[in-house]
Amino acid sequence: MSSVDIDIKGVWPNNFFIGEAQCALGSVLLKRLDSINNILRSQAARLMKGMADIPEISFQKVPEGHYHVYHVLIGKL
Repeated sequence: MSSVDIDIKGVWPNNFFIGEAQCALGSVLLKRLDSINNILRSQAARLMKGMADIPEISFQKVPEGHYHVYHVLIGKL
């Protein structure tokens, strides 16, 4: 990925704008964001519970009063 202010050698032209279709899709997905995040949290909880007895794997800690949407669930070895 690059900034629009910096040219990438051998790649021309640089177009970092999203089109109307991506904007329309994003607008619809924003309306469903809470539902999507709840699904991700539920799936992450199920996965972490299923792997809780594996001592070599630990997961990120979420501070009290905060929540994580687990858009990328990464286990730490």
